[in-house]
Amino acid sequence: MKAASTSASIEEALEAFFTAHPEIRTERALVAVSGGGDSMGLLHGLLAAVPQASERLCVVHVDHGLRPDAAEDARFVAEAAHALDLPCEVVTVQVRGAGGVQAAARRARRAALEHVAGRHRVRWIYLAHTLDDQAETVLLRLLRGAGPGGLRGMAEVDPPWLRPLLGVARATIRRWLAARGIAHREDPSNRDPRYERTRIRHEVLPRLEALQPRVREALARHAALVREEDALLEGLAARLAKKAAGPHGLLTATLRAAPRPLARRVLVAAWRAAHRGPVDPVEERHVDRLLEALESEGSARSFTLPGGVMASLSMGVLAFAFQAFPSVPVQRVGGPGTYALGAERVLRVVPWGGAEGGWEEGRPVGRVPASPLVLRGPKPGDRCWDGRRLAAILEQARIPVHARPAVPVLVDGAGRVVWAEGLVGMTEPALDGRPGGTWAVGVEPVPGGDSQARR
Repeated sequence: MKAASTSASIEEALEAFFTAHPEIRTERALVAVSGGGDSMGLLHGLLAAVPQASERLCVVHVDHGLRPDAAEDARFVAEAAHALDLPCEVVTVQVRGAGGVQAAARRARRAALEHVAGRHRVRWIYLAHTLDDQAETVLLRLLRGAGPGGLRGMAEVDPPWLRPLLGVARATIRRWLAARGIAHREDPSNRDPRYERTRIRHEVLPRLEALQPRVREALARHAALVREEDALLEGLAARLAKKAAGPHGLLTATLRAAPRPLARRVLVAAWRAAHRGPVDPVEERHVDRLLEALESEGSARSFTLPGGVMASLSMGVLAFAFQAFPSVPVQRVGGPGTYALGAERVLRVVPWGGAEGGWEEGRPVGRVPASPLVLRGPKPGDRCWDGRRLAAILEQARIPVHARPAVPVLVDGAGRVVWAEGLVGMTEPALDGRPGGTWAVGVEPVPGGDSQARR
């Protein structure tokens, strides 16, 4: 939808928003209120725009505990909500983690708001971002080297977030509050030059405004145009991602053959999917490293990316993971039974002698000596019972390095690999005449989804 005119009042902006999204007006929602001018303007505007607001809106204030007067802000918001006959909840969070104080505070705030929304069973959370916030965001991301995904700025509706004031200038809101005698708090950190966004707001944008008086509107308009084109490219990238999807990750040959802009989007989407929790816009320099690695693929390589994500390139596959593939738990196999390979699979061991027919048709079954064995994942230097290097077998089978810890192997008392799932098994001549007989081994899903495996 088109943003409300920058000369629009809060009432006009909200009416335009609810005209475009009529179903949202009557839904229950949280309103994030810091006590600052923007959030107080949003709160009072919603009170008039939402029917039966006292039953549909709940004010939430997040106390980050970063300033000595944080408790006063919380008290101010609670009293304002009470005066408006609105329920209010104050949530205290701990701000910690990578990316600086402001980024950590944003993550903690968003997590707290989503938690409260889940507890109240509401779909939407109103935020008081303005035209100025949009312009600052676009400029900040541009300076950081973001691509179209970052330059699209903030969306009015981005579940669970609602930003109905993106078309309203901060100065317009201040005049609106003053005309109605509505008090608000000022956060001194908004003028702290240590923060990058603060310098953008008070140093960079005013200088740009001297060259182009409507620079904020221009940046916001640019974001809206990029968002439209970005939606088209996202659809094409989704098709490419589906085509490139392999059992262990993305097929690099498919990505190399695709247009670079689409391959870039697939990589960014995979990166974000691997990240746990909210992730800031991906910087293009990191994506460029991955694209260069795809084009000059050689030996196995790994990349540590922001957000705790590891990218592994091996055997024609690129995989992103927040954590490595789960390793096979080391355990002693002393007799028939089932042994846990993780949450979803088990190793089944039964006496050899026709019992191997009890497995599903087509499921590989191996034969091993009926003697104490060790179940684990592959290790460097592993050799099989016939002298072959296990690493060479894994490479020939094109199993990527990052997926190899999840391959179950059985090792005998001499340290030799006598079985590896679908790859290594002993031949009948090597097993015939063994004292104690032999076992049949195979991998199965956990029965009924509830493992009865030995641990």
